[in-house]
Amino acid sequence: MTRTVTRSRDWWQQRSSAFLDSCALLIEDRIGANRLGGVVLCGSFASGDESIVLETEPPILLSDVDLAVVVDSLEDLERWGLRRAELGAACEALLPEIRFAGRVDAGIMVRRDLRALPARPGVLDMKSEGRVLRGSGETLAEIPSYGAGDIPAREAVILVENRIASLLGLAGAPAEPAGGEWYRFRYEIAKTYTDIAAAALSLAGSYRAGYAERARIVAAAPRDGRSLAGRLVDAPLAARIESWTRFKVAPSRGAAAAGGNAVAAGALWEEAARDIDRFLTLAASFAACGEEGLRRPATAGKLAKAGRRAGGPRERLRSWRGYLGRLGAGRALAIALSRGAGMLAAFPDDVIREHAARLLAHRVRRGADSPVERPPAGFPYRASSWREAAAELSAAWHENVFGRERA
Repeated sequence: MTRTVTRSRDWWQQRSSAFLDSCALLIEDRIGANRLGGVVLCGSFASGDESIVLETEPPILLSDVDLAVVVDSLEDLERWGLRRAELGAACEALLPEIRFAGRVDAGIMVRRDLRALPARPGVLDMKSEGRVLRGSGETLAEIPSYGAGDIPAREAVILVENRIASLLGLAGAPAEPAGGEWYRFRYEIAKTYTDIAAAALSLAGSYRAGYAERARIVAAAPRDGRSLAGRLVDAPLAARIESWTRFKVAPSRGAAAAGGNAVAAGALWEEAARDIDRFLTLAASFAACGEEGLRRPATAGKLAKAGRRAGGPRERLRSWRGYLGRLGAGRALAIALSRGAGMLAAFPDDVIREHAARLLAHRVRRGADSPVERPPAGFPYRASSWREAAAELSAAWHENVFGRERA
């Protein structure tokens, strides 16, 4: 149950600064100061764009708190990589006056991982906006210096496919979520549009840090029919991106009403599903075939592979071993036998994202009542019902990305 109150952004900023320091200290205490290379604040918190609902009691933190935790040894990487959810939950407990709709996500890495970070939107943001909470200020210097034009097209496709996997988890929401869920639902819809903006600018070689800045650039793009961003994002989609960006940065019922986003949740989900499905087709076609892909969509096979992560067979097999090791022996064996040599061609998260895109396309084109084809060995979902399949896949995606399912 939530009730409406009035708080200022300053009220939150005073508490968030102390909270972040406490999180870093807790992590240092748990891991050990002599074993910790650093703690870096990333994402929307680092840029000051985190989303918090200040008009409810208690306040609702919608954004994740993204922390890059650098350890000094492979032993600590293995140990704490398995306990990242434990670290995140312990940090959340430090701020009982806030309701966490997002989570504290502590990503564990060794220093050489920083030097190997690929050119992708989040890495550019980390380099330019990241804040070192513990450790040397030189930690950020370890991250490669990329320009906007260095982001490969596949990274834009991955960004969109990841958002689709998360969006599928909203399909089972009530007709109109109540209380704090009203805000969380719309926040997830807002992220659909802010990620479309980030992906469009990544493909166009003009990615910028900051949600408002990206929305501004995308809003102007349709007026220039020759620009790549303008061909990826038409005027109606650009208007929705602007509207949802305003809500994401300062979520409130008033902001939703002003942007026309206080309508029924089901209608908002359907609109977002159509928009991101159409955008993914354009983005993946461009990633696979360049300019020709915008004139004529790529084949289904090329579209499916457009967002596969870079890496060799050995890296993919190692990733599968780690993934299957978290499952029961029987299920792991069934998946391994069904995938066979296919494990050398794609990472587990590639497969999850590709099936997410297929499930969303199925919903947009055939509806939720049309049964879906079950993948071999039931990975990443076992159900033949679209709704159940969407829920299973989204849960598998959350567990794979964050180490725990979303509450």
